[in-house]
Amino acid sequence: MWEGAGEKFRPFPWREHERERHNKPKDAATQKKVNAQLLRGESKKRQRLKALGIDYSFPGYSSSRGGSAEADAGEQKSQKEDEEIGHEKREEKQEEAKAPTPTRVAKKGSRKAAGSVSKPRTMATKKRR
Repeated sequence: MWEGAGEKFRPFPWREHERERHNKPKDAATQKKVNAQLLRGESKKRQRLKALGIDYSFPGYSSSRGGSAEADAGEQKSQKEDEEIGHEKREEKQEEAKAPTPTRVAKKGSRKAAGSVSKPRTMATKKRR
């Protein structure tokens, strides 16, 4: 009566389909367009940072196309600083881990005082909110 009525339903493999579409190699024209968009966005970001008075250099996409040596030197300097800061933070975390953690003590007169057993709540005893 209907087309395909006697066949078993097989769901379409969307993940596989989209993975193949996403990972498909791009032709030269498409890749050139994507690269131009990335560079344009990066230059806008650099201009916004400069307008805000922020002196920040990052390698970005322009350095991968043979950017300036100044950007590379700034990147190496910032990596060293990051490593030093990371080392200090690791030491602080180790010291914090050695400190004993405080235990929680129930307040006097609270419903969940130590040793008290709470009875299960039923529909009749539940408070309506």
